[in-house]
Amino acid sequence: EYAAESFSALVRARAQMIASHRELAVTKDQIGLRTVSLGGLVPKPPAQAQVTHLTEVASVAA
Repeated sequence: EYAAESFSALVRARAQMIASHRELAVTKDQIGLRTVSLGGLVPKPPAQAQVTHLTEVASVAA
């Protein structure tokens, strides 16, 4: 019973996410962002890039 209810909730949630995505696509077109593409313009940093801003936060929190 619980598994069936959980699965049903997941199916409803997925349907709602799909509907939200469609509505966001419509809104994007309405505000003139139809031809705007996000991502791919700036290369990703190397995997071994050192993150310094997190080190500073860690030292303040200690």
